Amino acid sequence: MERLSQKTLHKMLLYDLDEHVAAQHSDISKKPLLIDLDSYPSKLKVYLFNCTCPPGGRTTDEYKIQLILENQKRNERCHIDNSDGRTVLLMGYAIPLIDVEDGVYIIWQTDMHVNAAYSANLQVTLPYMLKALATDVFTYKKYGNNERMVLCDRKHIYQAIKKRKDWDTEEMIK
Repeated sequence: MERLSQKTLHKMLLYDLDEHVAAQHSDISKKPLLIDLDSYPSKLKVYLFNCTCPPGGRTTDEYKIQLILENQKRNERCHIDNSDGRTVLLMGYAIPLIDVEDGVYIIWQTDMHVNAAYSANLQVTLPYMLKALATDVFTYKKYGNNERMVLCDRKHIYQAIKKRKDWDTEEMIK
């Protein structure tokens, strides 16, 4: 399975967001990517990871990202900083089919992972990614922890980000 460079992942995201990007404020070769959109949610801090299905240790339909932040050391819990007022997105890009262009963006529920262990695995399964390829934006709650997941193909990332933000706002109001 092909792993994309951080720069390539970020370039793809910026390309896919296209006219919605008002400004970009960070080095595209490093995480996080700071983006200003032209509308709500306007200011984003994006942690975008390769989402892969490595052999061994998991079922063949399970994909994952390994959550490791810049400067995070082994045995150290991550600290996702949202003090700058930006909406923080934990995202993966998976290639469940052969072509890189036919990938799926996965957006996890950030507040469930703000204090994750070093190299924590955040998972998603193939059937959900295939559903995302068949619809504009696919959402579901994970069994067990009720994490709200948002998935989409490349053409619908802007709508998926809006859905993620709407859900996160809903959770804060509860």
